[in-house]
Amino acid sequence: MREDKLLERFVFFSDAVFAIAITLLIVEIHVPHIARAPTEVHDALQALANNLPNFIGFGVSFAVIGAFWAMHHRVFGLLARHDQSFVWPNLILLMAIAFLPFSTAFMSENTNQVVPHLFYLISLLIAGLLQASLVRRALRPQYLTAGVDPGAVTAIRTRVWALPIVSVIGMIVCLMTRPAYSILVLLTLPIAVRLLIRWSRRR
Repeated sequence: MREDKLLERFVFFSDAVFAIAITLLIVEIHVPHIARAPTEVHDALQALANNLPNFIGFGVSFAVIGAFWAMHHRVFGLLARHDQSFVWPNLILLMAIAFLPFSTAFMSENTNQVVPHLFYLISLLIAGLLQASLVRRALRPQYLTAGVDPGAVTAIRTRVWALPIVSVIGMIVCLMTRPAYSILVLLTLPIAVRLLIRWSRRR
């Protein structure tokens, strides 16, 4: 099979796993049943309020998995050919991504408890490290499309470390303050990306 077809199938399969993982995030949120009663409006609002941690977990994990997909999409869009050495590192990364709906639900259902929040952050850290390893493997000169800007490659290699760093900071925050605050740390991911890129340009 031609190299471009192999790379295309590789990317399509990966995209499908990312899409399924994102979809499973909402499947994990159970729809409350509201009985017809004089207090049904209050009951409905209360049920939605009770689900607020699940909605927050959904939003955060949707953004994180989206960031994983965007990085994967960008990296493999720079390649001219496929290599068999990508297959298993990519599959292991996809396994970590497919696991995130469970760790998200575990955290969301156990609000402000240390272990569920640490479990979630460790899941993100493992996925982030796996992605960093895959990016390092894929962005080697022999696989790149001719004419790719070396600066763009350097930027990608640098920014891929943003999530692992933020995840570790989140763990520290989780252990030293309220566990729920660790999720707020993940919102600083875009800032971490910019700081890392700025740092790499000054080297």
